[in-house]
Amino acid sequence: MSLERGVLEEKRSTIIDSRSLSDLLPYLRMLFNKKKTSIGLFISATIAVLLACLFYLQTMSRWTYAGFPLDDSWIHIEYARSIYEGRPWEYSPGCPSTGATSPLWAVLLSLLFFLSSDSAFLILEVYFVSAILYVGSTFLAGLIVRDYTNSTLFAHLAIIGFVLTPRGTWLMLSGMESPLFILLILVGIYNADKPGWKYNLLMGVIGGLLFLTRPEGVLFLLVGLPIRFLSTWKERELNLRRLSSFGGSIILACVIAVPWIMHCISVTGLPLPDTFYAKSGDVSLSSITIWNEFWAATFREFPFTIIGLFGGILLIFKGRSYSWAFVIVMLLIYFVSIPYAVLVNNARYMTPLIFLLTMISVAVVGLLADLLWTNPPNLKTELSYSLTATILILIIIIPTTPAFVRQADFFGNSVKNINEMQVTIGQWIYENTPPNAKFAIFDAGAIRFFGNRTVFDLAHLVTPELAHGNYTILETFEWLRDRGCNYTVSWRDWFVYIASILHIPITELFRITLSDNVICAGPEMSVFSINWDESIIWSNIATE
Repeated sequence: MSLERGVLEEKRSTIIDSRSLSDLLPYLRMLFNKKKTSIGLFISATIAVLLACLFYLQTMSRWTYAGFPLDDSWIHIEYARSIYEGRPWEYSPGCPSTGATSPLWAVLLSLLFFLSSDSAFLILEVYFVSAILYVGSTFLAGLIVRDYTNSTLFAHLAIIGFVLTPRGTWLMLSGMESPLFILLILVGIYNADKPGWKYNLLMGVIGGLLFLTRPEGVLFLLVGLPIRFLSTWKERELNLRRLSSFGGSIILACVIAVPWIMHCISVTGLPLPDTFYAKSGDVSLSSITIWNEFWAATFREFPFTIIGLFGGILLIFKGRSYSWAFVIVMLLIYFVSIPYAVLVNNARYMTPLIFLLTMISVAVVGLLADLLWTNPPNLKTELSYSLTATILILIIIIPTTPAFVRQADFFGNSVKNINEMQVTIGQWIYENTPPNAKFAIFDAGAIRFFGNRTVFDLAHLVTPELAHGNYTILETFEWLRDRGCNYTVSWRDWFVYIASILHIPITELFRITLSDNVICAGPEMSVFSINWDESIIWSNIATE
């Protein structure tokens, strides 16, 4: 009996192993194919991004030497330098500041100073880091669309559309925090719909990092956790471990974000960076009008954004709701808080959402086509996928290509403007003013970085006392005089007008005039010396 039982158990084991093997082989084949297509998508993303970046940089070289299309890019680099020099978050030495919109980006850039502090080399390093993050974002967009549609073809089209996104490459090479912000969002979206308690914890980590990349990044967690909670509850998988992981997610996000919040509170008494308060304000009728005009023009020129914005509802029924829900919530928050500020400087705050709308629109078209071609099933052929690909090319790639090309020249022109104005003024200040000179300035980036002088920011981004003092113009200049500020860099016509009203004696020392300005707030910027002692009015104020 024991011998027979042993033989039977051996046969049963053999049958089970053969069945298990037969079940395992398709699974292994699927994993192999998925890995192979992932490698293909990565290669596709790398080539697309490399070609886009080379095209933009080559176009820029016809306009000017290497630089950034925004002065704010140099603010991030200046904060990075303060970290490297051991005086973190002091925009001017001895003056703590909370003006870093993206402390995580500043920390990342500070590592570049260990390679070189030369500005020309730093620019190339920032390009390189941005391009790597750009490749990662584009690759993830392809992976997400592949997961949504089960189609490698649509994933490759998503990669092309992602790179051709209007203003996208302009933004990715701008030196701003956007490449890091977009990459973290896409990492979160890629993992947001995956089951398992560990992905709740991952969401907390990503949410905390996004907050350090840009304050509104906290919406990633505020949107994601309720969606994951409802999904877990619907699948009846809510247990103690899952509940603990939701709480752990919030704790992890706080652990990452709280040190920066505490720094802001210690300097200004407020939890967010000064750049947030400087850009936010009352929503006016004119700002809403500009918002409406922007989206009307976007819908006309790029109709796929309509598909992404409204067709994204389809993702809810497919259990892939997170990417669309995040875009909708972000748009609503921007609309009710800063509808104009998100559109300035080439819509740099809106472009990340348009990146996501591009990705979502490819997924939606792919899903709709899949539904159509499978009814009846015999229509699901290679021809059907070719037709869908043609539709995607017509509504995404063809409309965006002219804008992609135009933006390359806009990138070059913008870099030229910043190089000729703010960078040149900063270099002039360094060579022509004493090391202890103090400047009141409006554009706080390149002028501070290249000038290497103490600055007081009239735009309320990096000087906390001016940002929160609620001073009148007269009180502002009294404040500047009391702190020994004898110079200013300002838009020429505005400051000449203010000086005449307030009877401030000034001397123009240096002026830059742009003939092809597309990005600066005005075509003329000047360096003035302020001669407080030559004015009877200001002398009387000083003795009161």
